[in-house]
Amino acid sequence: QLSVVSLGNPLRCFVPLLPQTSNHFGVMHAGVLFSLAEAAAGLSITQHREFAKMLIIAQNVTVTYRRPARTGVEAIVSLDDRFLHSLREKLVEDPRHRFQIPVELSDQTGEIVTRATCDFQLRAAAI
Repeated sequence: QLSVVSLGNPLRCFVPLLPQTSNHFGVMHAGVLFSLAEAAAGLSITQHREFAKMLIIAQNVTVTYRRPARTGVEAIVSLDDRFLHSLREKLVEDPRHRFQIPVELSDQTGEIVTRATCDFQLRAAAI
């Protein structure tokens, strides 16, 4: 049920509130929020051509659930040019460089319901 609303900066992904995405309280399931954050963070990197052919490995995800999501939820990831430039440089120095991507998840009223920090490692893909 995850859809990519827009690529670029910021990247936006959306998951609707459905019986399949909600818990027994009728709000968005925590596992869905976690998955949305991790997927959006990964896509924010792999949408860039030079990183798309690399392996992106999730190392850790820290999630803060701020309030129940009673509507569909949108993940927003913003990576500025300075971050991408620094990532390129660090990958030259260390081909297994680890980095973090912050993600905010908002309900359809614009209220932030979840914040996450996703730790990743990029590696050259085996040929």
